[in-house]
Amino acid sequence: MGNRDTMGKKGFAGAIATAILMSATSFLAGAPIPLQTEAGLCLPSPGAWDIMPPLSWAINLLLLLGITGSIYILNKNYAFVPGNDMTLPGLLAVMSFSCPWVAGTLNSSTILLAANTAILSIAFTCFKQRNATRELFAIATILSLGTMVQYAFIFMIPAYIAIAASLKCLRFKETIAFILGLVAPYWVGVGLGIIPLSDFSMPDISGLFSGIEAKRSMLAGLTACAATALGALVGGLYNSVKLYAGNSQRRLYNICFNILGVLCAVCIVIDFDNMPAYIGTLYLVAAVQFSDIFALHNIRHRSWWLAGLCTLYAASFIMTEIQFFF
Repeated sequence: MGNRDTMGKKGFAGAIATAILMSATSFLAGAPIPLQTEAGLCLPSPGAWDIMPPLSWAINLLLLLGITGSIYILNKNYAFVPGNDMTLPGLLAVMSFSCPWVAGTLNSSTILLAANTAILSIAFTCFKQRNATRELFAIATILSLGTMVQYAFIFMIPAYIAIAASLKCLRFKETIAFILGLVAPYWVGVGLGIIPLSDFSMPDISGLFSGIEAKRSMLAGLTACAATALGALVGGLYNSVKLYAGNSQRRLYNICFNILGVLCAVCIVIDFDNMPAYIGTLYLVAAVQFSDIFALHNIRHRSWWLAGLCTLYAASFIMTEIQFFF
């Protein structure tokens, strides 16, 4: 069942073409600008980097396409979605580019998604490893560096502690290595005078229901985000029985994605003005769950269902852009 070709190479090529078209449209037409409170603890966030708009768009496009390819390779190596189909990377491409806040120019969401992809590739190598101190140090260092430019990385720290525990690689030495990895970038930055203490600031966090009137202009994008979070939750529950009865290692890898998904959904509610930062990672988790549905369950006309799902995300992109102008 897992080896059935749901999307195929032609479908994947169409998904990539659609993703690039949405990205170009988002850049040329002007992406809707959500409420912005994104900030780092001591360095400018990606939205404040002095990069020419065309270059920023090109970097963001290449980075998202690179993430799509990396997820395909990661799944090929660890098989958290059964089979070798193009459904996961194709679906991720359409979903991530369907959000104009993510697709237009280089942004925190793409940076966080790239970091999570890299960290997961490191974390998966730690499964039942007898000594994973270097890996845990590397994971913590990436998270620590991320907090400098986007405070959303702070919320990823407990998620990866839980992920390391799930993968049975969090022992005393690994815990110490993780703590040292969190401290090291700040120790070096402050110690060498690269980061003055005066540059440090605490984030201003606002919940979902603060300033609700101003958020009505984001209705189309918020609806797609909420539907994605709900779909990922339902998909996770639907897939859990099959995963529980199957390969234990695959089940643990999916649990890792679920931990990230739950965390991102919670963060969107409690840190709503910084919502765009979490969308890319949430869409990755949802893409894994949706791909698992097609791979694990005997669904008739699965290619049509997949095409319909991609069409819905493309439609949400159009609606978000239309709402921006009208």
